[in-house]
Amino acid sequence: MRNVKLGCQPPWYDDELRGMKKEVDKARRKSVKFHEQADLVNDYLEAEKRYREAVKSKMSEHFSAELSSEVVSKKFYKYIKSLSGSTRIPDVVYNDMKSTAKNEEKCGLFNDFFFEQFSEKSQYQHEIDLSRNHINDCNEIAFTESDVFSILKGINPAKAI
Repeated sequence: MRNVKLGCQPPWYDDELRGMKKEVDKARRKSVKFHEQADLVNDYLEAEKRYREAVKSKMSEHFSAELSSEVVSKKFYKYIKSLSGSTRIPDVVYNDMKSTAKNEEKCGLFNDFFFEQFSEKSQYQHEIDLSRNHINDCNEIAFTESDVFSILKGINPAKAI
C-alpha cells in the first residue's frame, strides 16, 4: 500500500502521526508476508489501534484548543465551513450566543461578526508598497460586445456548481 500526501493535510496531522502511520504500514506488510506468525499480526493490529487512537486524540486536541482560544471569533466562518464540509452557508448560523435559520437574520449575524473584526484599526507592522497601484490602469480597459460574448460562450455552466 502506498500513501499519497495531499497538499491539504489537516493542521493536526503532524510528524508524529506520519511516523506512526509508517510503523502501521510496515507492520501490515510484515503481517501479510508472514501471515502464519500470529505475533506479527497482533503487532499490526496493536499498531493500527494506537494510530487510530492518536489520530482521534490529536484531532480532538486541535479542535478543543481552537474552541478555547480567542482566535475562534476571527475564524468563525472558516470554522463553520470545516464542520459542515461545505462552502455553503449552513441552515442555522450561530454567533455570540445567538442562532437563526432566517436568511435576513443570518445576514445580520454575519454583519455583526465582520463589523467586530474590522471596526478597529489593526496593529500590523507591514509596509505597503503603494507605488505599484494599478487602479488607474482599469480606466483603460475596454470590452466590446463580441469580447464578452466569446468569453461567456467559452464558460462551461456544469463547472459552476
